[in-house]
Amino acid sequence: MGEIPHTKRLQSMKTATTWDIVCAANQHLNATKQNFFINQFIPGCYELILCDANGATTRRRLGKRMDEATVRDFVDQVVFAKA
Repeated sequence: MGEIPHTKRLQSMKTATTWDIVCAANQHLNATKQNFFINQFIPGCYELILCDANGATTRRRLGKRMDEATVRDFVDQVVFAKA
């Protein structure tokens, strides 16, 4: 089987909850060995957390906290951006 095209992958996420999208984004970030992940700070409030070289959290926040609309945009534009 071939890879799912980028547009179809995001199309299926339109009905997903924000938490579903964040979980998928974190799996992608982990698989691509990125040095940060998305954390839910409180319900409806998300932040990027920096990881060290071994993948352990540093608890250092990158940038500002994001609401649900902002984190969805971040995931769409940054995490799942077409290479």
